[in-house]
Amino acid sequence: EFDVAQLGFYAGDEWAVNDKLTLTYGLRADVPVMSDTPPANAAVKASFGYATDQNAGGNMLWSPRFGFNFDVKGDNSLQIRGGLGVFSGRAPYVWISNQFSNTATEIARYRVYGDPGFFITDPFNQPDNPSAVVSGDINLIETNFKFPQVFRMNFAVDKKMFWGFTGTFEAIYSKNINDVKFQNINVAPTGATLPDGRPLFGTPSTSKYGYSSTARVDSGFGNVILLSNTNEGYEYSVTFQLQKLWGGNMINAAYTYGEAKSLFGGTSSRAISNWKYNITAGDPNNPKLSWSPHDTRHRFMFAMTKQFNFIKNAATSFSMFYNGRSGRPYSTRYYNDANGDGAYNDSIYVPANATDVILLAGTWEDLDKYISDDPALDENRGKILPRNASRDPWSHFVDMKITQNIPLPLKGKKLQLSFTVENFLNMLNKDWGVYKYISYDDTPLVWRGVDASGVPMMEFQGRVDDDERYTINQLLSRWKGMFGIRFSF
Repeated sequence: EFDVAQLGFYAGDEWAVNDKLTLTYGLRADVPVMSDTPPANAAVKASFGYATDQNAGGNMLWSPRFGFNFDVKGDNSLQIRGGLGVFSGRAPYVWISNQFSNTATEIARYRVYGDPGFFITDPFNQPDNPSAVVSGDINLIETNFKFPQVFRMNFAVDKKMFWGFTGTFEAIYSKNINDVKFQNINVAPTGATLPDGRPLFGTPSTSKYGYSSTARVDSGFGNVILLSNTNEGYEYSVTFQLQKLWGGNMINAAYTYGEAKSLFGGTSSRAISNWKYNITAGDPNNPKLSWSPHDTRHRFMFAMTKQFNFIKNAATSFSMFYNGRSGRPYSTRYYNDANGDGAYNDSIYVPANATDVILLAGTWEDLDKYISDDPALDENRGKILPRNASRDPWSHFVDMKITQNIPLPLKGKKLQLSFTVENFLNMLNKDWGVYKYISYDDTPLVWRGVDASGVPMMEFQGRVDDDERYTINQLLSRWKGMFGIRFSF
């Protein structure tokens, strides 16, 4: 348990320069305050140079911001707007909690092999001096660690167009200032490399289950994960939109293209998971900038509402919403540990041809088809596949809604009936509106080392058929209907 507080200070102003131009500007300062510190572990400080009794408090976050809105003709028919600034999100205290949980002063892990009598069920009579002791995972934090911040700027144009439509173009760009970075500072490269050039950190696994002996900086400790900052990473998106509102009717159509790159996804609450499941093409402590798990790429949206008056003074509305987008990115890694760092985080080397790999299981014809069916794999033959290079299939969803107002003789009282169908396409055809995805990472190859001439040996266990290759989300892939009654008074 630990206490936290955050102080926020903000000063801003809005300046109407004239009837057409308005400027907004301000400065925000956020100060995380942490009165508690984790326990000190002198042995960790002596081995790695970082104190365990360090917290993330006191590092101020400055966020200056500026925006403008320019009504070009003074009649709202053409507006140019935009801005830039620094933005901070909510403090991810779950990442900070790792430092309080894992200092090796509260929990130690004992491993003894070959002694079946070691395990004692009596919690009050445990051995005080077991023959083998390995400290649990250690979580550390840089002294000057700052919570995530990005520099962001946007530019947009809104223009009234034909038939009452308004067209919008908007571009947004964000650059990391303080993103999170996780490193295991208790693993070190041995100096040897695999045939594809990536460094080794121990004995490569020859087991299907991926166990390797890992070279440790200090063998008295297990994983020692350091949380720090990086400024690498960016994202941008461009949106085109047409919309029109009239009476109770609406049409809105938009297309967005976006890209995002990062070093770490930061998708887990645990420091060890953020490091060991961050797929890498080389050194896991110094990953290369690659596609973020939040990379969106293509998205189409169309929404409309049409109102009818089949019943006098009781409007009937039909609404439809379509959302189509390219699949989320995913990585293709070895089933087991290929470089001996103790983690299943090694992106695969994509064989260029049949002589580029020795298959101990499976056939080259099946592997070749598997590679050809994935554009990312096919484009990277003879290379290590970058993180999150592949993508799930496209998804298309349509929701429908009908609402009917019921006239009532009571003044000020309204009754409305509605029927909504989510994933309407799936109601029409069981093969439509299906969301397919790769669960976590794809693992078609098992690493088995290299032969005497240095050729990689692997087992192919991939599923060539798409229906077996992808998992179907059983909830999102089903249509759902809902009947509603609303009484307003």
